[in-house]
Amino acid sequence: MLKKILNTFFTKFIGAILTFVIAIVLSHAVGPAGKGEQALLLTTLTFILLASDIVSGSSLVYLLPKHSFSKLFLPAYVWSICIGLLSIGLLPAFSSGASWLYSFFASVPDDTASFLSNHPNSVVHLGLLAIVASVNSVNISMLMGRERVPEANYLNLWQPFGLLCTWLFCFFVLKMENVDSYITALYVSYGVSWLFGLFLLRSELRNFTLSPIREYGAILKDLFKYGILNELSTIVQKVNMRVTYFLFPLFFGMACSVDAAGLTHTLGEHFTGIFSNAVSIAEAVWIISRSIALVQFARIANSTDRAYSQKLTIDLVKICFGITAVGICLLALFPSAFYVRFFGPGFGEVAPLVRLLVPGSLMASIYLIIDHYYSGIGKYHVNVYAALCGLLFTVVLGLVLIPRYNIYGAAITTSVSYAANAIFLMFVFKKDSGFSLHDYCISRYDWHNYVDGLKSYCNEILKK
Repeated sequence: MLKKILNTFFTKFIGAILTFVIAIVLSHAVGPAGKGEQALLLTTLTFILLASDIVSGSSLVYLLPKHSFSKLFLPAYVWSICIGLLSIGLLPAFSSGASWLYSFFASVPDDTASFLSNHPNSVVHLGLLAIVASVNSVNISMLMGRERVPEANYLNLWQPFGLLCTWLFCFFVLKMENVDSYITALYVSYGVSWLFGLFLLRSELRNFTLSPIREYGAILKDLFKYGILNELSTIVQKVNMRVTYFLFPLFFGMACSVDAAGLTHTLGEHFTGIFSNAVSIAEAVWIISRSIALVQFARIANSTDRAYSQKLTIDLVKICFGITAVGICLLALFPSAFYVRFFGPGFGEVAPLVRLLVPGSLMASIYLIIDHYYSGIGKYHVNVYAALCGLLFTVVLGLVLIPRYNIYGAAITTSVSYAANAIFLMFVFKKDSGFSLHDYCISRYDWHNYVDGLKSYCNEILKK
């Protein structure tokens, strides 16, 4: 199990480094306001993809061993295309509603109220990008369903690598010094990954056959059944983690500034750029927790021993909390000058924001492990309740703290929300398992086990 965890970790680690490099280069090149535009664009795309993932996500991995490739591939692609086209029609209405909401709360003019209002062409781009990204996700899910994990990892790694290379070329060579360069890079990175995925699935595609329509109806029923169960808690939690990005324009969109290139930015975008970088730093330490959680989920899903699954969960909570504590505390020690050097002028406030996010980031490492325990035993509703608990804190505290303390209020809100998620699951898990809060503490026996396991793995690597 340790070998699987480390293999998964290194794949995610490389991807995280590439994503971090993108954030650094973007921050230096476009400043806080430009980084805010990028964060809002990517967050909006992420919300669209959540709807696509109901059919094109983990439900495909689960159902592929039970159904033929042809019966799953076509419905997943059709759903992805429909969601993308539907978003093109709905996003303008959402933008208009957001403009009205912003003006209601903060007397913001309609033409500066929201990101989509300021960038009307982005609506079509978001819809098309959602299609390309979603069909790429279908390919990856199909490879995972066939247990072709290394090939799926190649596609996942290409996306940030291709994004970085293409954006650098567009920005510095083609001199596309605005958000269009990032949009172009997204097209290329997702598009090439999608084409490469089709190449990897070429043997399955050669044998592709159409089935009667009534059979597709049964397949869609299964896709929705498992997809909604799997994705609902993910959707709520993703909204919980990113809704604060849209609260900045709600309260600060009225203040506008013009940069050196003559582009108009709002104070909301400026705050979003700074806060999104701080959140990225705080979430970077979750790489270990997420890697462990993926292996844990597979192990628990294939186990019928509930006591073993609960003991495994407690042990992994201790490991993740300890590693996360070391990582996030080290990041919190870095002064503002460190982040200014990395991200550029205007990002000095990242340092105090990271410190405010420390408690929430630590508790989130616990949440991730217990969340995957309940996914592994099929109790998805528990995770939904936990995510809703966190979302409630985000909305209530966000509406109170962000207007008064801007990005610092957002950091406090996010930290409390993450803690609420974890505490909710800890108490539910305590009731189900019988473990006490004392069992979450790392004992001397645990330390000896961790050291012995790491030594055994290192010895195995050296022998090879």
